[in-house]
Amino acid sequence: MKNFYDTHKVIAIFMFISFILSIIVFSSIILFNLQSENKEKEYSTIVIDDQPDDIFKGIVSPEKTDNYVLDSSLGELSEINVVNGQEVNQGDTILTYTEMLDNVNIDMTSLSFAIESAKQNFDNANQDLADAKTKDSELRSEFYKVNEDERSEINSKIETNNESLKTAFRAVQSEKLALDQANANFTEAEAKVSQTSKVNVVKAKNSGIAIVSEENKDAAPLIQIVSPNTKIIAQISEFDFERIVVGQKVSVEPINSNQKYFGKVTNISSVPIAKTADSNTTYYEFMVKPDSNIQNGFNVQIHLKKNGYIIPKTAILNNQVKLEKNSEYVTTTVQTEEVNGKIIVKEGLKKGDKIAENFEDIK
Repeated sequence: MKNFYDTHKVIAIFMFISFILSIIVFSSIILFNLQSENKEKEYSTIVIDDQPDDIFKGIVSPEKTDNYVLDSSLGELSEINVVNGQEVNQGDTILTYTEMLDNVNIDMTSLSFAIESAKQNFDNANQDLADAKTKDSELRSEFYKVNEDERSEINSKIETNNESLKTAFRAVQSEKLALDQANANFTEAEAKVSQTSKVNVVKAKNSGIAIVSEENKDAAPLIQIVSPNTKIIAQISEFDFERIVVGQKVSVEPINSNQKYFGKVTNISSVPIAKTADSNTTYYEFMVKPDSNIQNGFNVQIHLKKNGYIIPKTAILNNQVKLEKNSEYVTTTVQTEEVNGKIIVKEGLKKGDKIAENFEDIK
């Protein structure tokens, strides 16, 4: 009988131990599944990264182009003084004309009288200036001779006389210019009287490279002087027009190399470019000044960096996202805007941050 009870006791203990082990195994399975589920959620993350750049096509052009056309008022063109591709400095002669003179109507007496009149005005202006200077010296001398009560009145007179000094000085400069011009007119007329022809030259306004239309001298322009400095002319559609502003920084890449340049938007035209027959989209021209010159004529791509980061709508709820920090998710407030159906985070996140792809999955 004792053996019977001992046997049942062993069986009971074995069943109890089996029950406890079953609970442990079952709990382990549930815990494993929960951990697996959490791990899956950890991997359902999005790494915050920059948006793809907006890219626009452009072409490199001279920053400035001076055009010189045939000018019959200077006479007959007698020489083109530069050749195609020549480097030209500011002030270099680029065109020479020969003008036939008609001296019948030149009135030397009037020109001579103009000189005498200008000289008299110049002398008068100098006398006014001298008088103002003398008065200034007298007032300043008197200033140190009187007592403190009288100095205020004299100081006021000095200030009033200073205005007269300034006016007199400007008058001297103006009358000097008038006298110089009268003398120049007389000298020029005197030279014309003794000549039947005159050589007129056209000088380069700015330095650059000459482009000469030698085959057709009636072409407009006859000569172009293009500056060595460059700009980029590009086009932007009406859909992207609001994305650029003057002063905005961009990067520039020639399509024939991997070289990268930087620059700024310098001008955005408010006048649309004429539409082509096969396009209903309106385009506008804008210009970029590169930090360093690019070869004239190169085709380039202009990269405009977008601000903010795109995230899926499932990742945000009430302007909050689940930000991963130290293997945990922290609710973080962000500032966003919706553009073309996409959520753009403006503030609250940075490149490299990780957020949950589905906000509501993280409790």
